[in-house]
Amino acid sequence: RARADVVVSAELGARSMLAALYCGRSGWFGLRQRRCQLVIAVSTSPWIEASRSGWLRKKQRSLLLARADRVTYHGPECKQWLLELGVPEHRLAPFHYSADPTKIYKGDLQSQSADRVRVLTVGQLIDRKGVREGLANMIDVARQSPGLLIEWTLIGGGPLLAELKEVATPDNLKIDWRDNCDAEQIRDAYRDHEIMFFPTRGDEWGLVVDEALHSGLVVIGNERAQAVAALIRNEFNGWIVEIDRADSLAHAISAYAKLDAAQRMKMRQQARESVVDRTPENSADQITSLIDQMLAEPQSGDSSHR
Repeated sequence: RARADVVVSAELGARSMLAALYCGRSGWFGLRQRRCQLVIAVSTSPWIEASRSGWLRKKQRSLLLARADRVTYHGPECKQWLLELGVPEHRLAPFHYSADPTKIYKGDLQSQSADRVRVLTVGQLIDRKGVREGLANMIDVARQSPGLLIEWTLIGGGPLLAELKEVATPDNLKIDWRDNCDAEQIRDAYRDHEIMFFPTRGDEWGLVVDEALHSGLVVIGNERAQAVAALIRNEFNGWIVEIDRADSLAHAISAYAKLDAAQRMKMRQQARESVVDRTPENSADQITSLIDQMLAEPQSGDSSHR
């Protein structure tokens, strides 16, 4: 009823299949005349797709993507996956995730005590988020550095909460289990900490990384989070670590702990600067600019030849 010129559909399931069917006039994969143009917004990563095996799924996705006039990606790994699936680069366009402004701490950065590091983790306590491995690694770090006090706050609930709370920890590792919190409580937690630890075993993105960087936290995160791989630069705004190697986290924590107050503050300011352009407004501009560009182009009958 809206008589759209462009339809934007998220992901590669039934919704996008029906959108592709609507945008054409004569059949499913033999479309020639186009009712309107189709944008498919894709958000995924190789780590996610590795768990979605099957030649039929891959074939369905390839055929569906071939019907799209444009395909958007939210990160570099997503783009590479789309290229490998056969989407021509000229049909690809970025459409970035952006953090919820209500969860971001925007005030002045507060100096932290030099004799400790205050670490924050925000996310569900489930296997995929890697908190079990993260806890084991953090315990190893504390044991290796008995003179360093680590204060680690975990925000989020889940089936692993009871199990993890029973794990014995060294005296110099203080853990604050806060369960689920609202946006204001999360914002206050960003204000009160200096490091975000994101141990996930696989995330299509990881918006808490954006939230932490905007809030002035240095991020130590597993490379399997696309946000970490795309946004973190070692020793500039954080460290990329391997969650299956305890020495990887130990190196990052120790490197930060050795910084003096001015160096820590500089790194936290750099964290904020590194995401200054990742805002909801800029993300909206990306998709509206893409639509404007598509509407300005001369149209041919079959999108597969554009």
